[in-house]
Amino acid sequence: EKSSIEKGTLVKLTFRLRYQENGEEKEQGERMWVIVTEKDGDWFEGMLDNLPLSENTIKPGHILDFKSEHIIDIGARMDFEELKFQEYLKEIKDKFGDKQA
Repeated sequence: EKSSIEKGTLVKLTFRLRYQENGEEKEQGERMWVIVTEKDGDWFEGMLDNLPLSENTIKPGHILDFKSEHIIDIGARMDFEELKFQEYLKEIKDKFGDKQA
């Protein structure tokens, strides 16, 4: 089934996020969806499509490199002809990216 993954497919990955809370280092596991943006053999590039529960960690729009062995679930393939893939990716980055005060 992983061999059918292509650009635009939603895949679920497991993350181990480390962050500071009240001066204490914490660690939390989360499962989040990533949109595949590139595929090269067993390696993928994708963009995070979830807002993590842990604040001050990664944000939607974050670009990730991962292998097929890291994929724990496969979702739908988004119809990017209709959504205009690059515009959709930019919209996520603009909405959740770091903003300067």
